[in-house]
Amino acid sequence: MKITLAALVAALAAAPAAAATAQDAPQAKAVGTYTPKKCEGPGWELETVYQLTLKKGAQPVILVYSGCRDEDRDDLVAGYTERDFQGDDGYGMALITGHGDGAYNNPSESPKVSHVLIAKGKTWIADFGDIENAKITSQGEIAKGEMTLQAVNHAIPSVPKCDADVQSPYGRTDLWLLTKKKAYYYVESCDICEEIDSCDLQTGKIKVEVAAHQVSCGEISRFTAGEEIVYQSCDR
Repeated sequence: MKITLAALVAALAAAPAAAATAQDAPQAKAVGTYTPKKCEGPGWELETVYQLTLKKGAQPVILVYSGCRDEDRDDLVAGYTERDFQGDDGYGMALITGHGDGAYNNPSESPKVSHVLIAKGKTWIADFGDIENAKITSQGEIAKGEMTLQAVNHAIPSVPKCDADVQSPYGRTDLWLLTKKKAYYYVESCDICEEIDSCDLQTGKIKVEVAAHQVSCGEISRFTAGEEIVYQSCDR
């Protein structure tokens, strides 16, 4: 019998929450020294910062992306990606996004929907259920009883010329750094290749700055010396 993603979520919600927090990830206040893992599964736009308010008037808890894991479809479970978030005082969150390849076409397995679970230490304390990814990242409040969850304003600057020209047929491109002179992008350049490409804001010229099997946020620092930084996503 095939287990649906909904059944998997129910099992995960009944299990200790330790499974949903990356053990090597720091608390939110130390996240500047940590580069979380990137997964290949859908829902990468969810990898941002959220604030969790436990009840009206309470100080929000900041939840920072701390890592993920991909599980491919097999004979028992539809494929899914679990993204984990950590905050102070032991609070955490798991967003579980289906890959859309389940045998029963269950709506909860859509890659446009994620299941939201909140933890305190090793205990799950809230199940927000299945929510559209667009709503999760919309910066609007999502309520569950007295608890609310909201994406923090993290607007990514628009660089239309460069955004249009820096593309990859193999996968995603992300704006990692923007200075007054250039925009620097993470580019998945082939199945096993990654790059950091720059785009000159004045001329539009694109240059491959780093090409390797894998690139990291740490390599961005070489481009920041003496530059006025407008935006940087790698310091999260």
